[in-house]
Amino acid sequence: MQITFSEDGYAVGDRLLEGVMFDITVDFEAREVVDVKVQKKYEKYFDDLNTKKWLREVKEHAQYTVEDIFANMSEEDALEVLTDTNSDGTIEF
Repeated sequence: MQITFSEDGYAVGDRLLEGVMFDITVDFEAREVVDVKVQKKYEKYFDDLNTKKWLREVKEHAQYTVEDIFANMSEEDALEVLTDTNSDGTIEF
């Protein structure tokens, strides 16, 4: 099963990526981030940056987050956290 959640880029790029939302897809069984995309409405801004670098950084950060979730929660709780989003589409830990 794959789950996609949204995350603000602030944790990775500080003010440079603050407010830039990324869709992060996780393979739940493998506990692995399989895809990271910048949301469509932020593409123009993001295209002016080093796209490969920042997508790699966001993916690495997301993978650490996923590993932390699974290390500290049951699978049921992890699923709830990854699918329970805030009104702006972000997850909160």
